[in-house]
Amino acid sequence: MTPLRLGRLLPIILTLALLSCHANPPHPASMTTGSTNRDSLETKHPTPTPDQALPSPTPAATATTLQELYISPNRRYFMYADGTPFFWLSDTQWDIVHKATREQADEVLADRQRKGFTAIQIPLLFHWSVSSANRYGDLPGKPDHWNEAYWQHADYIIDATIALGMHPAIFPAWGNLSGGEDNLFTPEQAYRYGQWVARRYQTRPAVVFIVGGDRTPAKDCCGITAAIAKGIKSVSPNRLVSFHSWYVSRNEGHANARWLDFSIFQTSHNQCDDGREFTNITTNLLKDWHATPKRPVIDMEPRYEHIDSGCGFKFNAAQTRASAYWAVFAGSAGMGYGQHPLWYWGQWGDNQPDFDFNRIRKHLAATFAAQAHHLKDLMLSRPYFSRVPDPVLVDNAIGVGATRGDGYLMAYAGHGQTFQLDARHLTGKTLRAWWFNPRDGSAIQGDTYQGGATHTFDPPGSEASGNDWVLVLDDQARGYGRPGRQ
Repeated sequence: MTPLRLGRLLPIILTLALLSCHANPPHPASMTTGSTNRDSLETKHPTPTPDQALPSPTPAATATTLQELYISPNRRYFMYADGTPFFWLSDTQWDIVHKATREQADEVLADRQRKGFTAIQIPLLFHWSVSSANRYGDLPGKPDHWNEAYWQHADYIIDATIALGMHPAIFPAWGNLSGGEDNLFTPEQAYRYGQWVARRYQTRPAVVFIVGGDRTPAKDCCGITAAIAKGIKSVSPNRLVSFHSWYVSRNEGHANARWLDFSIFQTSHNQCDDGREFTNITTNLLKDWHATPKRPVIDMEPRYEHIDSGCGFKFNAAQTRASAYWAVFAGSAGMGYGQHPLWYWGQWGDNQPDFDFNRIRKHLAATFAAQAHHLKDLMLSRPYFSRVPDPVLVDNAIGVGATRGDGYLMAYAGHGQTFQLDARHLTGKTLRAWWFNPRDGSAIQGDTYQGGATHTFDPPGSEASGNDWVLVLDDQARGYGRPGRQ
């Protein structure tokens, strides 16, 4: 195995003392997080026996001290313990543990950090990783008898993510392996595995767990996915846990689960027409927004960039970008980005002898991957926790998403189309308009308008796919700066 580099040892030495303070910190009384209730499974299953005990966990090689994530008091968004808002912008790396060397993982993660991603989606066990060795020749092992060499490589990738200031969104086992067609576990083994994984990463700061993946509970005969989640919560009750859904049903059977802290949608990659895509996203995310109990919702899989799901063409940056903005404007607390074929590391199946990392490297430069952080910057440049989706502002116009918050309104015109906006929610006498460019994060200061009225807005340029713009309309008395990165 490749040893840790000297450059990674230095931050380890400097931060070991800090890590103990950030592993499951005391939960602020004014905040809400995952339920600490435990159900019957947690009284039925014993803790691992001595021969199942973990070795001392590898210290997180963190050059930056990440805080734990919590749910905001209004249960719509994510925040840090100090009240700072967190915008979920994750990159999809479904097969990074299985197919990447450590050097290759370092390169990909560093690229994502430079591009402003805040989280990386990392399955520990994914599809063929159980029967096909990783790049170092190691298999993961079997339930209750795991191969430590494989898991040390997974640890390295988790630690490298943290070291770059991004949150590992850890998938303990993808859905085909956790209750699906290739299920590895009995319910008892699944519960112990959840405990085992939670203990392994208990000292790492700011880890989030997501169970399942592309499978419905109907595929899970024995509650395997839920057992993993309950095992995690029995060890780390304050760590956030969610379930990766199959398409657009709200957590599909787990919506009322006590272990579920936030919702995940995937509006997916099968709407070829932008009008139908807008309706698909807006209708389903608003349905989740108005459902109970309240939870943050993430569209984890809007259209992947360059993927072709039967449309006869690959989704380009403009189509992928529009899906992301429509999702966030419809209530998503962020979004998951995916690029084809980087999400599965370029080759579907085992690690073939002709695997070439250069095929992966070139896909890091996909257009929207470098633009996605502009969406994060825009949302964080205005009061964040007060934001709500409100398509009525634009009379539910197809292709125009609308949202509002304390002292501002925003409307996203996916094709740069002209629209009317009802500004009566802004009480200021004078409103200041900005046109925010999602392609480069720039902003053009527009005219002023009378408050309490409906106005017509025509974005710059001609109406066309790829000429998308965000109108930001502020109560001028609030003194907000330019939208986006200041």
